[in-house]
Amino acid sequence: HLPSNPHTTGSLSMSKVSSLPKLTVIVPLYNKVKEVERSLRSIFSQTISEYELLIIDGGSTDGSLDVITPYLEDSRVQLLHQKSKGLPGARNEAIAQANGDLIAFLDADDEWHPDYLETIVRLYNTYPGAGIYATAYERCAISYSKPSPLKGLPKPWEGYLDSWFNVYVESGFPPFCPCSVALHRDVFSRAGYFNPDSRMSEDVEMWVMVAYHCPIVFTTEIHARYHLLADNKMSLDYYPIEKLPPVVYLESVPKDELMQHRNYPDILLVIEYMNLVAAYFNIGAGDKKRAKELIQKSSSNRWRVRRTGLRVLTLLPKGVGKWVIRCYAKMPLYEWYLHRFIFR
Repeated sequence: HLPSNPHTTGSLSMSKVSSLPKLTVIVPLYNKVKEVERSLRSIFSQTISEYELLIIDGGSTDGSLDVITPYLEDSRVQLLHQKSKGLPGARNEAIAQANGDLIAFLDADDEWHPDYLETIVRLYNTYPGAGIYATAYERCAISYSKPSPLKGLPKPWEGYLDSWFNVYVESGFPPFCPCSVALHRDVFSRAGYFNPDSRMSEDVEMWVMVAYHCPIVFTTEIHARYHLLADNKMSLDYYPIEKLPPVVYLESVPKDELMQHRNYPDILLVIEYMNLVAAYFNIGAGDKKRAKELIQKSSSNRWRVRRTGLRVLTLLPKGVGKWVIRCYAKMPLYEWYLHRFIFR
């Protein structure tokens, strides 16, 4: 049963769903010499071995290419040299070269459980016609892992999401991330590609576009690991931002069209929540004026505590607010210390 959606006439291509689909794995690479081999090993350890692997390098200078060279002897592996800049551009260039019916992504510092691709294929065969097939994931800080926040769904659960937007609002995080998602190749012509101009939240922007136009299939089972503290990933370089890219996209949709979407109430909550997230980033960047403007756009009782905390931070000296935000961003590292030296 596909959930009704006024913006899709049914499903995407449903041919050959009862057989093994062609799989493309895309690994964007830029200066991940310490992590990339871990990611590649997790790909080569999959219980399904029929796939093409596209590694797209953005100009690594740290020895990453030396690490991947032995893997290039495998006929399934191809090295692409990125022509554009940035992670979204790398993904888009690789998508253009992909031959798969399903396109899975694995950043060079993350990893899959051995049965990840097998699970994606099972979902694809069981629930045809979706734009995204995804699993839950765990967040890892050095050697300490825990499930990503996931609310709004019973556990265990799998199937067509009635509202991706609702799960996002309930959890405060997307239910999946790039390392735990595979997109049907037809989704790009329907929803669009990764936004090459996005400096943050480019993945969430993509999930928003797909959720707006296409059904999404999800399982609460964890089959991927997202590394929070890998080199080149966890950045504390905050900068002022007027709106997050997903909000820019949703607000670009004509109002009358947006109001007809079956998830319209949840979409409004997502916009409000993401404005508060943008306020958080502005406090980290020292732009208290812009943060206050974004906080004022929020009125739902759901975010009352969060709003209060952000307002307090805007009343503190600029340096203190920035310090608190940076300390909060380091929470995964603090958790690792606690579990490594106190709760071991």
